[in-house]
Order: sequence, then structure tokens, then C-alpha cells
Amino acid sequence: MDQTNSNLIIIAPEHSYSMKLIQYLIKHFNSDELIFDKIDEDHQKIGTQLLINTKYYTCDVGLHTINYNYFNQENALEQLQTIKVDGVLFIVDANNMSGLDQFINLCDQILNQIQPGLQAIIYDRKEGTKINLELLENEEKKLESFVEQIYLDLNNPPIKQQIKQLSEQAEETLGFPRIIEIIECNTWTYMRPKVQEKKENISKTKVSEKQSQGLDQLENEDDQFAQLMHDMTKIRTSKMTDEERREKAANLMNQLMNMCQDDDEDDM
Repeated sequence: MDQTNSNLIIIAPEHSYSMKLIQYLIKHFNSDELIFDKIDEDHQKIGTQLLINTKYYTCDVGLHTINYNYFNQENALEQLQTIKVDGVLFIVDANNMSGLDQFINLCDQILNQIQPGLQAIIYDRKEGTKINLELLENEEKKLESFVEQIYLDLNNPPIKQQIKQLSEQAEETLGFPRIIEIIECNTWTYMRPKVQEKKENISKTKVSEKQSQGLDQLENEDDQFAQLMHDMTKIRTSKMTDEERREKAANLMNQLMNMCQDDDEDDM
């Protein structure tokens, strides 16, 4: 698994749950359709990266989908630590809450081991499905760290144009828009601040301009040196008195010395 990228892991009952969410995220962040993407079964890695581009930073985030039964394997948690995990999203089928206590226990183990910056439980429920909130609250109290709960229907994501409207209508952002919000607000290990990128671009431009100016200066100095050599040759071949020749040669030597001094100052 990749240790050089930020990674978001989606843990779900089956890959089909994760892929619905991933398709939505790819459509939102990458403005693209994830029609089909091979899953690397060794790493449960999606071939397409999430291209996060906010007002303040950009980041390419690796996507991984892992089924809950993966953690029945020996050393599964240790294997998960071989990548830099900056976010974990758990998907729970709210239409079937059996085994919730086991899920909460597993969730706690994973978060304690990985300690990601972004951690949330997504309860996938069809519209109208009733959830025993009291049971959820009692179980979630067992978690050692704070984990946000998000309720939505994976089969009915809003279109991109609706996200802002949905966010403005509620006092707090809920559902799919909330997932977008927590992803954008997360501190990804390999995020690239736009201020830094801007400075780097400006620096590259300045270096390029300086190099260009330096080349122009070198070309100019080469022309001057060539002219001096030409004038020295003319002194030897031209008809002039010894005194005129010495005076001309002294003048050319002064020019040559001045050029050498300028080069020394530039090197300091």
C-alpha cells in the first residue's frame, strides 16, 4: 500500500455500499463519472484518486474500500497501518442494525489503532426508515473518541447544484453535503496549500526571468569580449604609431579589466 499519498478508507458491509459513495465523491470532486474501476483485492484500492481542490489547498487522496469481514483476518489492523490513513468512513446499513455492538467495538479498535483526522459513521437508510436513536446513542457512548454520525440514502444522492442549497436551508449541514464538508475541512498529510503553490510558481517565474536575464547578460558580455579581441587584432594590423598603438592597447586593457571586475562582483 502507498505510504506517499493521503488515503481515505471506506469500511462497509460490502463493496457495493462503498462504491455508491465513491461514485458520488468522484462526481463531486473530480467532475467525472466512475463507470467502472477495478478494485485491487490485495489492498482494496480504487484506481481513481479523489482530486480535492478547495480555496485553500489541493490534495490527491487515495481511495480504499474494505469490507467488515476483512477484519476477521489475523493482523488485519497491523496491515492497515502500512498506509497513511487520514480519514475513515464507516458505512452501516441502518435498515439492518443487528450486530451493532460488535460494529461499535470494531470501530473503536480501528480508530484507536489508526487515529485518523477524519472519522465518521454513515448510516445508510431508505427514506422513512425508523432508527432506534436511543440504542445508537447508548452504543456510541462506548467509543473512546468522537465520531460524527451522518444519515443519508446512498441510492439517492443530491446533484452537485443542490449541495449548496441544501447546506443553506439547514442550520447545520447534513447528509451528503456534510460528507463533502468534513472531507474539505480535514487536514490531509500531503495537502498542498495554495499559498505555497502560488509562492512556488512566483519563485519559478522569477528564477526563469533571472535565468533569462542572465543569459542575455552573458550573451552581451560575450559580444563585448569578442569586440575587444577584434579591436586588439586591429591594433596589431592597423597602421599607427607606437604611441597610438600603446594608448589604444591601454584603453582596451582597461575595458577588459573592468569586465573581469564586474564578473568577480557578480560571483560574490
